[in-house]
Amino acid sequence: AYGGFSGYASPGEVSEFLGVKESDAILIDLRNDLDREDDGIPELKFGARGKVAAIPFQNVVSGATNLVKSGATKLQIELTAIVIANLAAIDRRKTRVFLMARSKGETDGAAKSLARLLRKAGLRNVFLMEGGFSQWQNDELPCVQGGSGSYEKERG
Repeated sequence: AYGGFSGYASPGEVSEFLGVKESDAILIDLRNDLDREDDGIPELKFGARGKVAAIPFQNVVSGATNLVKSGATKLQIELTAIVIANLAAIDRRKTRVFLMARSKGETDGAAKSLARLLRKAGLRNVFLMEGGFSQWQNDELPCVQGGSGSYEKERG
C-alpha cells in the first residue's frame, strides 16, 4: 500500500481506465454540488458514464470538530467512507476506486484520509486522482460545462 492506499493516478490515466469497457473501475467525485455546477464535470466516453458517482463529503450537524487540512471534518470523512464502501457497484477486492477532489489541497487532505479509511474498510484498489478536478482541467481533458453538475443528466 502507498501510505495506506493504493497510490495516485493522473487524470489522463483515470480517463483512459474508465474508457475501457471491461474495466472494473469507478470515479467518485468528492466535490459538492456548487463546485460541480460552477466548474463542470469530466466528460466521459459513453461506456464510462455509468462508472462515475458524485458523493460529496457527507454533511453533518454544525459544530463538528477536528477539521483536517482541507476543511472536511473527520466525521464527514468517516460517513463518506461508509457510503462509498457500501456502493453496490463496488467489488471490494477488484474494483478500482478513483477519488477526485476539487484541488491538490483537498487531494492531499481529506481525500487522502478518505482513501486510507476505504482501505481499512476492505477496498483493495483505492487511488487518488492527482491534483483533483482542477488538474483534469489543466490537462485539457474534456469537461461538460454550464449544466446542473449532475452525472445523471450527462448520461441522458
